[in-house]
Amino acid sequence: MDIARLALLAGGFGVLACAHLVLLLGLCFRRPRWRALAALIVAPLAAYYGFTDGRRAWSALWLAGLVLYATGVWLVY
Repeated sequence: MDIARLALLAGGFGVLACAHLVLLLGLCFRRPRWRALAALIVAPLAAYYGFTDGRRAWSALWLAGLVLYATGVWLVY
């Protein structure tokens, strides 16, 4: 059971981190570029700006990763 909790925690963080990186890189190559810096500082802005910029699938994946990670943290503690 502990392995499953750890796998959920690590998997959720991995999905969240990868989706965040992809969204940041996508925001870097579109104008206005300050949104990428804002999304780097305030993490939920990456999903918001990605959704408004047309990257709905990556934003949904970011939100799913956040839910998985939060569930993993809740189960571990």
